[in-house]
Amino acid sequence: MLEWSIHNEDISQDPRQKKENIKKLIDNLDSHLNKNKYWFGDKISINDIALFSFCYMIYNPQFIYFHDYIKNKESLFNWMKNIDRRTRHDHSKIKIGN
Repeated sequence: MLEWSIHNEDISQDPRQKKENIKKLIDNLDSHLNKNKYWFGDKISINDIALFSFCYMIYNPQFIYFHDYIKNKESLFNWMKNIDRRTRHDHSKIKIGN
């Protein structure tokens, strides 16, 4: 994943500015979720799942610039834990064909 993100990096943008833009995005997500349990209010939507995928990707410890930054955003981090808990299932006990 890290190699993919480096390979697809936008070379026209100053890397420092890119980090600041992502931090602003994280700040805006946290601010929005401070007022809502889910993106559109009290019910989970496909939008929550899509945003979770992006947030979880940049929360990866290999992205050293954003892991701790996200962890310190209380609303965003609690939302991420909630979405992760709601979408994580143990499929090891499911029997196919029964």
